[in-house]
Amino acid sequence: MLNDKLHSFNIYRNGNTLTGIADEIELPGIEFISDTITGYGIAGEIDDPTMGLTKSLEWELKFKTLYEDVAIDPTKVDTYTIRGSQQRRDATGNNGYSGIKTVLQGRPKSLMPGTLKKGSPTNPSVKYEITYYKLEVGDRVIFEIDKFNSVCIMNGVDILADMKKYL
Repeated sequence: MLNDKLHSFNIYRNGNTLTGIADEIELPGIEFISDTITGYGIAGEIDDPTMGLTKSLEWELKFKTLYEDVAIDPTKVDTYTIRGSQQRRDATGNNGYSGIKTVLQGRPKSLMPGTLKKGSPTNPSVKYEITYYKLEVGDRVIFEIDKFNSVCIMNGVDILADMKKYL
């Protein structure tokens, strides 16, 4: 099967649908904390990632215009669920659909109300510090990161499981 495009998606904040808020949503990238290794017997430097420990996961949610949902409460955690339908083709060229699901959880850390200009969108945005992040494609978990519970699943493998048995 070939997934050729995202057909449509919805975004939910704490279970409530946010309809028409944006044309696109950019998901945060994942970068592991690393340390430089150098010394005798090593030809140069190696930037060695620390298994399961990620750098800050910042996510910016951009809106088209000012909505009540732009309001933030930095004392509370918000959970966003994004569900999408990907159009796909099989070997014979027949179309079908498969699902994607992303869950992002964190607290807001900044609000940009946007620009006020007559006849134009205001383009406000909210930045979040993400502490839980999960991506599923079809029936497969691509990754799941839960910073407060020391979970880092990549490609179906909890890469912190071995480390946790020594704690």
